[in-house]
Amino acid sequence: MHKKGFPPVVPASPRVLILGSMPGEQSLAATQYYAHPHNLFWPFMASICGETLPGPYDARLDMLHRHGIALWDVCDTCIREGSLDTAIREVVPNALPDLLREHPSIQLLAFNGQKAAALFHKYFGNAIDIDQITLPSTSPANAGKSRQLKEDAWLQLKSCLKDESAGKQGRLKK
Repeated sequence: MHKKGFPPVVPASPRVLILGSMPGEQSLAATQYYAHPHNLFWPFMASICGETLPGPYDARLDMLHRHGIALWDVCDTCIREGSLDTAIREVVPNALPDLLREHPSIQLLAFNGQKAAALFHKYFGNAIDIDQITLPSTSPANAGKSRQLKEDAWLQLKSCLKDESAGKQGRLKK
C-alpha cells in the first residue's frame, strides 16, 4: 500500500510541466509513466505534439523532450490501495519548488486531473507563482467525460508549446 513515485522527466529547456498525482499500479509495475493501455495520456501527447504515437516508452519520452514537456507527479510517496486517486493518503510531496528553481524556463503547470491540482494546492498553496491549468484526467477511471471533450481540453497546451514567449517565466514567490 505504500507507493513511491518516479523521478521527473525533464528536457533541457522545458516550457510545460505536466503533473499527475501518483502513478497507478500498472505504471508502477512497468516503471513507466501512464503505462495503463487505456490511459489517454500518450495519445493526447502525440496529438498535442503533432506526431504519430511512438510505441516504445523511450521514444515517447523523446517526443516530450523535443517539444519542451516535462513530466512528474505531485506525490513522492503516499499510502494507496489500488490505483484510484480517491484512495491516496499520507502524502509526502515531491520537491516541486526545487525543480522549478532548477528549470526557470517552465512557463506552465498542467495538472492531469482534479486530484493532482488539489494535492498541489494543499502542499504548495500560493507559494509557486506560475501559470496553471487543470485538465481532465486521462485515466480510464475518468469515464464521466467523452474522449473528445478531454482531448479538446488537452489541446490547449499546443499554444504554450508553439509560442515560447507565452506565459510567465517559472518563478517562486519570495
